[in-house]
Amino acid sequence: MIKEIIPNLSDRKHPYNTHHVAAIHTLADSKDTILLCDMDDCETLALELLAGLFDVSGGMEDSPEECIVRADMVEIMACLVEEVLNPISSKVFDIITAQFLSVVPFGRLAAGSGHNAAQTDPLIKTEPVPYTMAKQLYIRCQDTLAQPLGTHFDRLVQDALKIKCDSVTSPESESDNDGAHDTVVPPL
Repeated sequence: MIKEIIPNLSDRKHPYNTHHVAAIHTLADSKDTILLCDMDDCETLALELLAGLFDVSGGMEDSPEECIVRADMVEIMACLVEEVLNPISSKVFDIITAQFLSVVPFGRLAAGSGHNAAQTDPLIKTEPVPYTMAKQLYIRCQDTLAQPLGTHFDRLVQDALKIKCDSVTSPESESDNDGAHDTVVPPL
């Protein structure tokens, strides 16, 4: 499933595409993802599945059939987050937040967007599919993700501030003629 079916979901010309779509739909409906808990190396497999679903979603078209597949994929991810990967690890957040952080901000000009004189509005009109799916996953699993996600971002900010403070403080500021130490406060 993880190695064969998920990577081929975005290839609509694959001879077994309808079988792949049916397998994803069945997995979403039956919630058989929970069976990963019974396997050796459960977390690694679940993380591969979560990352694979986000990866393949970027290559999917915006058709009604693909929307149904994406909804099934979000349902599978929600089952993973709520049942298999609970308690939530930093690896899970790295996968989910990568979908938010790697996106060009909504409404910005697209690099190389091919803007021409006939195009009246060069702004990006749609969010990327993985970004949208991450939003849907967060909304679907809000009770499970809210507190750990806040803690995760707090740690990221604290680490970033610590790195910034360490790089701003220089050896010259530690040795002063009168023995007093200057405190360097990084700009926020």
